[in-house]
Amino acid sequence: MLGAEAYSAWRVSRMLTRFEALRVGDDASAFRRAITGCENVRYQGATTICTVSAGPWTARQPWAFFAKNLPPQTYEDFTSVLHHLGIRSWEVTVLADTSNQRIDSLGAGVYVIGRGTKSLLGTWQVANQIPIYLNSPPGSATEMHRAHLTSEPSGNAFFIYLTPQSTQEDLSARRFNLKCLLSFRGCDLCELLPAAVVVAAKRDQHLCGIAQ
Repeated sequence: MLGAEAYSAWRVSRMLTRFEALRVGDDASAFRRAITGCENVRYQGATTICTVSAGPWTARQPWAFFAKNLPPQTYEDFTSVLHHLGIRSWEVTVLADTSNQRIDSLGAGVYVIGRGTKSLLGTWQVANQIPIYLNSPPGSATEMHRAHLTSEPSGNAFFIYLTPQSTQEDLSARRFNLKCLLSFRGCDLCELLPAAVVVAAKRDQHLCGIAQ
């Protein structure tokens, strides 16, 4: 089981490396090449979404078999043991909006069960402008904010919004620590997004303050 999870994490790492090299305005075919091998691709209008998931809380085999045949509490105890063995539930999503065969926006997110079975979510988006609903000051190139996840299990999230005018340092905040996908100890939000910790601190946003 651990070998299969490790292989999935390795493939995701390669895909994210290709994906982070893309830029708004690139040819749409570059995105398709970046997600080569993605097992779950779906389309919502002009948006193409690739999702890779693994671990005992997914609907994939053999987890679906255990979930169906074990009592809920037994299955929860079972997954807790697996997490300590480095077999964690996680999902990585990358997406792109395209028009006229060009990329209009890019986004990625990593969801993983962290330390103490807390849900952790980190996402980033690169688009020509910051979403209007964030009410950012005119001309803002970068926005970041944190949130509490009320899902089951609950946890913490950090959202990064970037534009072509964002600095290279701001863009570096996108990098996920994919070791968290196979961590025996489990990560907190700071460990999932180590580069974002540094960038956020310079903006007086303290990512680690909600990660414990």
